[in-house]
Amino acid sequence: MTKGLEALFMCYLKDRAAAVRELGIERIPQLIKAFGATWINTFVGKLGDLLSKDSNYSTKITVLYSLQVSSIIHADDRTNTRRRICC
Repeated sequence: MTKGLEALFMCYLKDRAAAVRELGIERIPQLIKAFGATWINTFVGKLGDLLSKDSNYSTKITVLYSLQVSSIIHADDRTNTRRRICC
């Protein structure tokens, strides 16, 4: 993902409208599929930084939900990869 596009996407985390934050979270699986493990590692790092530095409640909740979705999708992907290798 280009830096500009990534910066634009990351704006969902601090948007005042709950619907925008929810839509951003819903798009995470599509981004993971499109950009892969390298992107998710960078994304999770940025979420961790934001979680530790931002004191806004809605931002923190959005970050936590984003981390949850990211970890579920990433874990499912890793499980499916192992199944293909093993069986």
